[in-house]
Amino acid sequence: MKKQKLTVKDLELIEIAKSFIDKHFREDWHHIAVALRTKNGNVYTSFNLDTYVGGCAQCAEPIAIGKALTVEDRDIETIVAVRKPRPNKHDKTMRVVSPCGNCREIISDYSPECYVILEEDREYFKMQVMDLLPEKYYVGKAKLPNR
Repeated sequence: MKKQKLTVKDLELIEIAKSFIDKHFREDWHHIAVALRTKNGNVYTSFNLDTYVGGCAQCAEPIAIGKALTVEDRDIETIVAVRKPRPNKHDKTMRVVSPCGNCREIISDYSPECYVILEEDREYFKMQVMDLLPEKYYVGKAKLPNR
């Protein structure tokens, strides 16, 4: 794994995601928030959409990516997801969480050079999404174009 140190802007992105989920948290509906920064310096936020039918739930990452894409801000530089613990949990610390496999695919399809902020043993670092998804699936022999 090619872990890299965070910049001040990366630390700010984590705080933006934490503030966003603090504001929008709803028990059994929204526990994960994402903040992404594009190469233009713009930040887009979102939260997950839980549902009564589990298969219909949506992760926060594709929603944030969709928000950026709808205004044609396509070059995602860095993304982070945070999880707010449920109110009945003893440890109330918000944690940075790794994107699921589906989200890794989406992030890598739309911005293969994107960095993902991660947490391990309460230490933050970042890695390129392609390092989280070795031997990525591509259609045919060519890599997908940068969207």
